Amino acid sequence: MVAIAGAAGALCLAETAPHGIGISPDSVDYILRARQLAEPGGLGLLLSPALPASQPPLYPLLLAAIERVAGADPLVAARYLNAALLTALVYASGAGLLAGAGRPLHPLVLGAAPLAVLFARSLHDVFGMAWSEPLFLLASVLFLIALSRYLQRGARLALLGAGLLAVAAMYTRYSGVTLVAAGAISIPFAARRAPREKLRDLVAFGGLTSLAQAAKICDV
Repeated sequence: MVAIAGAAGALCLAETAPHGIGISPDSVDYILRARQLAEPGGLGLLLSPALPASQPPLYPLLLAAIERVAGADPLVAARYLNAALLTALVYASGAGLLAGAGRPLHPLVLGAAPLAVLFARSLHDVFGMAWSEPLFLLASVLFLIALSRYLQRGARLALLGAGLLAVAAMYTRYSGVTLVAAGAISIPFAARRAPREKLRDLVAFGGLTSLAQAAKICDV
């Protein structure tokens, strides 16, 4: 059911926008920046103070990568990227439900979350625009899944994944810093971890996210 919902979401989003993806002033900023980054030597702009930006760079950087690899203009790439992100979010909603429950669920219950995501009109409105919100939403949901697995099982690899996803969220939207705070606050409540281990985990998580902020790419 989750697989069917995910495929349906991607097809619906890709085929119901025959005139292309929606554009707003923020979208123009993303698209123009992606085109600049896709040019030869464009990656150097990430470290250049000569290029002011009102938004973090991950979303336009991803659009630029698609242009370099597939030859699709960022305006076109954004439409299909959002379809892929919606598919991933549908799958992630099912995985998140399982992670939160911590036990097998009835198929009808497991399918409820993906279907709710698939038929959410507000989400389709967001995913129909060339905005960074779709990427941010997916990174946030995956972060919560990884953090939940760490808290339930004490798996440090899951905490590392949560840290990387928090960094990705920060580099997508500035409000991603709230995920860092959520992770730091949650670590002391991890199961199967001794107090000293929790302290080491907290230092490692804080160090990873602090290094990302110290790079100052988000401030370009």
